[in-house]
Amino acid sequence: MEKESPFWTFSQSLTSFPGQYFLQCEQEALNRLLPKFYGYYLVQAGIFNCYDLKSASTINVHIYLGNTHHEVGPNENFVESTFEELPFQTESIDVFFLPHTLELCKYPETLLNEIYNILIPDGKLIVIGFNPFSYIGLTKLLKSDKNLPWSGNLLSLGTLKRRLCDIGFVVEDYDYHYFSAPKKSKAKLRNFFESFGKRFFPVFGSFYILIAEKKTIPLSPLKLKIYNKKISVTHGFPEPSTNKGL
Repeated sequence: MEKESPFWTFSQSLTSFPGQYFLQCEQEALNRLLPKFYGYYLVQAGIFNCYDLKSASTINVHIYLGNTHHEVGPNENFVESTFEELPFQTESIDVFFLPHTLELCKYPETLLNEIYNILIPDGKLIVIGFNPFSYIGLTKLLKSDKNLPWSGNLLSLGTLKRRLCDIGFVVEDYDYHYFSAPKKSKAKLRNFFESFGKRFFPVFGSFYILIAEKKTIPLSPLKLKIYNKKISVTHGFPEPSTNKGL
């Protein structure tokens, strides 16, 4: 991941206003969500050190997937790869985490197909994305500042759900977050907007978190039908024929 890449630019935007406000809200939501997932391997693609997963996740092995290792510590598990062809075995990963990754990669559908093949049966996919039908989408239309965190290709939740269902995922749960404008307001005012937005305008949250599961249809063996054909004898046993005339 070179410095000119959108992932590096996005990670830098999360360290200052207004990205830090969204990062804090997303981290709080992840802290409530991650303890529900179990397994051996969790892969985070795209953004690395911005999100603290180890403090909340019960999965021991965390793997970071991207194009360089300059943001990953020496003790971290890093795999250098593009998102068009992931270097993992089929059905080997328990949980895949995409924090705004689909907005920044060139081929999001290819990445989703790769993840579906790599996840184990009933494996989980966690996606965080900015909502284009919110304050975020409005500012994106009015401003052309590429330094904003939401400068990528925003996917609506409905579009993402349709793509996942076409691939074979089953959407388990989703929720919208952050209904107030990213301003340095007091905590009480922010909590008021959050509770008011979740109750009356739940689809206008600034970002969403979606959970999908890989569902596979098991192959059921075909049952062989055995026909016992019975010959009914209506006039007693047949008598042997006599060779008359010999």
